[in-house]
Amino acid sequence: MLSWTVYKSFCIEETGAVTVDWTLLTAAVVGLGMAGSAVVIMGADDISHDIAIQTSGQSVSVAFSNTYQNVSYSDDFEDGQALGWNVTQTNNTEASLGGILGRFGGTGGAQMVHKTWDLDPNAGFAVIEFDLHAIDTWDLEAMSIFLNDALASQRTFSTHDGDLERQQIIDGSQANVSITYGPHSSAENGYSVRGDVVSHDETVSVRIEVSDPGSSLKLGFGSTLDQSLNDESWSIDNMRVTSTNDPESV
Repeated sequence: MLSWTVYKSFCIEETGAVTVDWTLLTAAVVGLGMAGSAVVIMGADDISHDIAIQTSGQSVSVAFSNTYQNVSYSDDFEDGQALGWNVTQTNNTEASLGGILGRFGGTGGAQMVHKTWDLDPNAGFAVIEFDLHAIDTWDLEAMSIFLNDALASQRTFSTHDGDLERQQIIDGSQANVSITYGPHSSAENGYSVRGDVVSHDETVSVRIEVSDPGSSLKLGFGSTLDQSLNDESWSIDNMRVTSTNDPESV
């Protein structure tokens, strides 16, 4: 009977040799961790050595900075708003043109409609793109484009048949500015037709590149039109302003 009592007591006892077991298990876990760390360290050394060999004597390319671009503004005026413009007049009554900034008439060639954008000061160029609509009966009057309140370019329009070849581009003298007018497109839109005179609304795409533009840029417009708004007018559409270090990528 005594031996059974001793055996039972031994089976339920929780102190004693278990401490030895715990110590051995802990030592084994620590040993495995150290062995694994050694493998990782040696592998990292091998990779860093390979990278050092490949990059030794090579210069770091800065090409990524040349393709950087940041769109500061984009608007097709389809929502009927002209946020930030000093004149917020818009129009969407002609389906073929959709929403536009305008229509506007003559200003004596002076700047009347304008807006200023904040640019990325770290970008070397600003690229401005927009569509210019010459609406109804233009008779070789000029559209004026201003940058930072200085006249940058003028473009004459004649929307009469046979007069397209007489249109002219008169560039300003700003050395850091390049202005390109795309080919014109003509259409008989529905704003106004004066009597039986045949006229065609004209649209040209305009691209302006400004080097070293600084942290802001003001763009303005005016015209030398001399008749009523219902007879001849102009408008702006699809405006986009981009800060970039590579204008050719825009």
